[in-house]
Amino acid sequence: MWTPLNYGQNVIVGDKIRYANEALADHKKVYKVEKTDQYYFVIAPVGADALYFRNPQEKVVRHFDVGHYLTLERWTD
Repeated sequence: MWTPLNYGQNVIVGDKIRYANEALADHKKVYKVEKTDQYYFVIAPVGADALYFRNPQEKVVRHFDVGHYLTLERWTD
């Protein structure tokens, strides 16, 4: 089930994330958390697109932006 990711919530490597804003073209694309840090985390597309050594589609997301500028959802079982 997709649940909203709120400001202050941490993510762990392996979490599946997607944009919650349906107006974005990437709304249906699912990302996997590749790296986490105190201030940011790195996401990359799940699937065949993520087979490169250094994926050009990686995105860096600052924890501060979640809930303020970005609306994300995390997959929970």
